[in-house]
Amino acid sequence: MLRNREKKLVIYDFDGTLADTRDIAYQVYLELAKKHDIKIVSKEKLSQIMELPVIERLKYFNVPIKKMPKYAREAIKRIGDYIDSASIYPGVKEVIKELNKQQIPMYIVSSNSKKNIKRFLTNNELNYFEGIYGKASLFGKDRIISRLVKKLKLDKERVFYVGDEVRDIEASKKAEVPIISITWGYDSESILKNADPDYLARDFYEVKDIVLETI
Repeated sequence: MLRNREKKLVIYDFDGTLADTRDIAYQVYLELAKKHDIKIVSKEKLSQIMELPVIERLKYFNVPIKKMPKYAREAIKRIGDYIDSASIYPGVKEVIKELNKQQIPMYIVSSNSKKNIKRFLTNNELNYFEGIYGKASLFGKDRIISRLVKKLKLDKERVFYVGDEVRDIEASKKAEVPIISITWGYDSESILKNADPDYLARDFYEVKDIVLETI
């Protein structure tokens, strides 16, 4: 039997990593923009703006950072109305099943709600996760990751955080665990590279290879 220090752990972001919620996010953005008189741009323009750091994005839309928690709560609630239309990224189901077969525990840490995440997992027959931490602060994922690693008494070098945004890279660095940045989510490959992730995966099978072959 492996000692805790010899075990591996994989922690996933949700939106843009496991679930393709970009169309949903755009729909919710339009609804909130109309309600709160926020500048409306096309989906293509929004993708370009998403290349900017979070603070710059807020400046572009003239949204005070102090209002972000309120808007985030509204967005999560509205996302629940559309979560059944979210699609799963290619390879996710196969890789999750394989890592589960290898007895590697998996968790989800996301700013989305636990309710939305559980519904998506049930819809896609992906109930392989040992825990879901929902409604994580936009800038507070590192604290959840650190507490989880400490609770499970694991070696940080054998814990992998899988995410699609620069803020996921920043969170992993604060928590001192390796980050696997994936290129099919919300932030582009170029902006992810500039943030210096430990690993870069261009499909979900590469995520599996990194987890199984490292250390």
